[in-house]
Amino acid sequence: MNISFDLDGIFVDTPPFVPKKIIDILYRERSNQISYRIPSKFEQHIRKMSHIPLLRPPIKDNIATLRVIKKNNTHSYHLITSRFGFLNEETDCVLKTYNLHNLFHTISINKTNNQPHLFKHAMIKQLHIKRHVDDELILLEYLAKIHQNVLFFWLNKKQKKILRKNLYSITNLADVLQK
Repeated sequence: MNISFDLDGIFVDTPPFVPKKIIDILYRERSNQISYRIPSKFEQHIRKMSHIPLLRPPIKDNIATLRVIKKNNTHSYHLITSRFGFLNEETDCVLKTYNLHNLFHTISINKTNNQPHLFKHAMIKQLHIKRHVDDELILLEYLAKIHQNVLFFWLNKKQKKILRKNLYSITNLADVLQK
């Protein structure tokens, strides 16, 4: 079975002391539809600085959980990050620093700056993903409507429940294999 994961919020945390609401405001368009802003050159420079490993600590429990899961079964694991292409070097640095690159069969990075939800949609289809884990609920809701034969998991710290037929709220990464 092909299982995919997002990077940020799953294996790499947000910068310390920056609330997720602030990050959402900086990244998303302000509209009723799912849409993300491509940052200006100045904002790209700031984002590059904020994506260095020092400011993006590993989520050690999730990394350890994936290592255990990987040892105990034969599934294929894929990383699908919608980080824009200007963060390619920083993404490679984070993957190497936290020794994540060897956990995945493929690593897909949004190098062409597609809208994140459209990039993930294309990669889920191309890689024949059967389960996908992400920390962004609005993105998962979009994907769950399109890919009705894929199970989606919203990894969060507060609730564990069924959100719709193919979308689950989970609090532990290991729950991905329980459904």
